[in-house]
Amino acid sequence: MSERPLRILIVQAAPPPEGYDEALAAAGLTIVRARALDPALELLRDEAFDVTILSHPLPESDLIAGCASLRTLPEAPPLVLLDSTGQSAELERLVPVAMRPGLILPRQVDAAKLAMEVETLLDRPAPVQQRRPDAALVLARVMMGLRESRATGLLDVRGEGRRTHIRFADGRIVMAEGGSLRESLGRILLRKGDLSEDDYVRVIERMTEYVYENEPVRMGEVLVELGLLTSEEVFDALRSQLAEKIVASFRTYVSHEFREEEPETEVSGFGLPEVEAIVALALSTYLPESEARAAVKAEVTGSPQLTAPFATVAARLDLGNPQTEGLRAVNGDRTVSQLLETSDPRMLITLAVTGQIAAVRPRIQPEAKKKDPAPKPRTPKPTPHRESTAEQQTRARLEGERAFRLGQEHLEADRIDEARTAFAHAVGLEPLEAEYHMYETWAAYLAARVEVRVQRAKLTACARKVVEEDSTSSRAHTILGQLALEEENRTLARKEFHLALLRDPNDREATSGLKRIDRKP
Repeated sequence: MSERPLRILIVQAAPPPEGYDEALAAAGLTIVRARALDPALELLRDEAFDVTILSHPLPESDLIAGCASLRTLPEAPPLVLLDSTGQSAELERLVPVAMRPGLILPRQVDAAKLAMEVETLLDRPAPVQQRRPDAALVLARVMMGLRESRATGLLDVRGEGRRTHIRFADGRIVMAEGGSLRESLGRILLRKGDLSEDDYVRVIERMTEYVYENEPVRMGEVLVELGLLTSEEVFDALRSQLAEKIVASFRTYVSHEFREEEPETEVSGFGLPEVEAIVALALSTYLPESEARAAVKAEVTGSPQLTAPFATVAARLDLGNPQTEGLRAVNGDRTVSQLLETSDPRMLITLAVTGQIAAVRPRIQPEAKKKDPAPKPRTPKPTPHRESTAEQQTRARLEGERAFRLGQEHLEADRIDEARTAFAHAVGLEPLEAEYHMYETWAAYLAARVEVRVQRAKLTACARKVVEEDSTSSRAHTILGQLALEEENRTLARKEFHLALLRDPNDREATSGLKRIDRKP
């Protein structure tokens, strides 16, 4: 028990059960209550508390807004969430780590249990992210183990709020599914400028028509049908999409599972890069240099030399010109210490992990589940046609993207109420898309007349989450810059606007924000 009574702020709309606060007081807790977020924020600004307890749901406030507003204040105390709705599972996908509750309990938790859990929470060390700093290296070893064993099956990669299914056939990657909306084929074509906004909307609408006609169709087929891309251009785009989806799984990797299984139908890898090239790109992108350096020192000895001619290794790993210069130095004339002085340690550990130099530890082999001796018979299609779960998900994804694009059009035309309606519809269809939530909250913030602070906190949380998920998003940085400017934090605003312009030099709102900063005395 603490030497002094712990001060606890409980944010709960309904009155507590009879005797509940008295039981908490008997356990050494001093209880202060607020029935809504705004008075709770006032109390947190004016007084000191050891823990905040949020009982969800609150009237006129959603879970993201509640957690974000209570955790963004300076010196905000740890947050305990009492939830009976099941929505707390969304927090991992939609809220940055720093804004999540430290503990989630059932809403009906009894007083003695709550007091004990609060004491335990305060005795814990500061929470840290689950993901290891060398997570990319761990996943790289797993994939190379499958490559070397010529495995056939499905690798299920789990990360923070995302799952990616990577199919192997005879040790080669042939397909990848899952990931985030950012890695969809349409979004990739938009980012590269190969598809205009108007044409993207046309594709979404045509695909939606096919879904309603119960005719499964892929985006690539529609792109060719509408004359927007040739078949070869579609295959090139698919190769980029699948490679990007796989590489992105390294960023959030937490765990994995591999199942040996034959594919139900023949799959084609669209000429995907070899596993070695994907591993090389992922490690150069997501492995911290310090972790790479430590791994090289632990695993590579003597004066390493390439196991194949220079040109062969460079082609196998699909290395660019700057990387090939460092590769030339790995010729047996320099020790590991000498190489680390002049070469990128991420390239050196990539060579070790992919077997391009000697003296590395054995690969980690993922445990495989045994095949069923008798495969399950396929379920025949029902007659008349009933929409399958996959078809329902496809329809929701397409309609959600169409509503999202419509909301963007309304926002550009300053039709805020219409934009809010469209974005809310998109969120309803795809509730785990962080970008949809950000835009919905942005529109709500622009229209806010009450609870502006709560909307600002939620918008900050949503934008930060998009930045975590999508390093190319200019809009998220522009929103964060505008919020900082409204709070008179010109230094942070300038930084966010510059980050936005680095990602999109034509971002007019970021340019306008910088001009506003320069005009102010």
